[in-house]
Amino acid sequence: MSANRQVCKLFSFLVIFLTGSNLFLTGTGCKEHRETVPEKLPPLVRTLTIPTADKTEQRTFPVLLREGETARLSFRVPGQIQEFNVHVGQSLKTGDVIARLDPVDFELAIKRIESSLAEAHAGLRAMQNGARREDVATLESQLTAATSQWETAEKQFRRMENLKKDGTVSDVQYDLAKSTRDSALSAKESYQSQLEKAKKGSREEEIEMTQAKIAGLEVDLQLAQVALEHTVLKAPFDGIIAEKFSDNHEIVVPGIAVVSLVNPTTFEGELSVPEEIVLRKNEIQRIECVFDKISSDIFPATVKEMGVAAQNGKLAYPLTLNIELPANVNPENQQGVLSGMVGVAYIDLASPGSPQKIPTTAIFSDHNAESSGESFVFILNQDGTISKRPVKTGVFDEQGVQILDGLNPGDTIVSAGVRFLKDGQKVRTEDGSSSENSVPAENGAPAVPPNAVPETDNLPNISL
Repeated sequence: MSANRQVCKLFSFLVIFLTGSNLFLTGTGCKEHRETVPEKLPPLVRTLTIPTADKTEQRTFPVLLREGETARLSFRVPGQIQEFNVHVGQSLKTGDVIARLDPVDFELAIKRIESSLAEAHAGLRAMQNGARREDVATLESQLTAATSQWETAEKQFRRMENLKKDGTVSDVQYDLAKSTRDSALSAKESYQSQLEKAKKGSREEEIEMTQAKIAGLEVDLQLAQVALEHTVLKAPFDGIIAEKFSDNHEIVVPGIAVVSLVNPTTFEGELSVPEEIVLRKNEIQRIECVFDKISSDIFPATVKEMGVAAQNGKLAYPLTLNIELPANVNPENQQGVLSGMVGVAYIDLASPGSPQKIPTTAIFSDHNAESSGESFVFILNQDGTISKRPVKTGVFDEQGVQILDGLNPGDTIVSAGVRFLKDGQKVRTEDGSSSENSVPAENGAPAVPPNAVPETDNLPNISL
């Protein structure tokens, strides 16, 4: 029994000794083992750069060159031309006199209105100040005489009235006496009213009526003065006389053009375009015009007006362009630029291609509370890190998935193995990998880059 105990103790001691030795040897070799393990490298990923999807298509149309600013000038008042000394081709500055009408009639009209206005002002002052003393005395004397005549006529009428009752006088005598009495009464009341007005002044409504008459005469005077100013026709802008439609000493009427003035520094282009251009007007990127006689010059242009109704008898819509003159063209001397030239307008339209397509292996979903159901891609940053970006997806097919929104031309995305990555992680690309960063495989197997992200999806890698 004691021998068995001794054997057990010896066996236990041996086990403890061997275990401790093993631990000691293992501990001393850990540092050397760690030093032999290569440093962990960022995962190797496959990337894809989004190309530019938009292209430009060009359309050409015949274009007619014309002056951008043209005016057919006419007088606003009728009359006879007294001065018309400009000639076709003459350059004018703003405010230069083109023609004059005979102003006599308009000057007389102003004088007549001024006379009526002065008379109305005098009458208003008389109403406001009242009559003079001598006028009041005259009215009082006239009223006394009229009163005396009325009293005499009244007595005569009463006498005739009594005699008529007795049948002594005839009806004719009676009617004459009554008429005389009534006339005398009317004259008396008229002089009495004039005397009261002379003493008290005119009534308020009469004064207001005269004031309104004065205001109307003042407006007439202003209109007459404006009409006199319109007897002189002046240039509204710097330009050149293109045509004359009248001559000196002729009678003209308002609205009928007497001269045509053009601005040689601005030009427009007229052309007709199909309905496609009208519908795609927001896609116009650039317009340039070239004219036959000056083919070496390119004229940039912009849309000024675009019609929305087809021209009469045509299946086309009118388009007007603002045309810029090249720096080497002198508009004042008309070097190479003339109205009526025919050329070609080149219209560049943005031609959107099909929606961007990327491999389905580049799409992943982040199933959390904030972004449930959204699709994401990883964008490769310049510092080698990746960032998660939401995208709007379209149709899935064997060629990949359409991206409707979220990606821009030039963006670089991770095209495979995205489910093993996380936002902000640093990665390596295939172009940036080297042989020294690869770990040799055993048994002659090809070298596999360390920490490479597995491409678990079986769909083919799609490049744009």
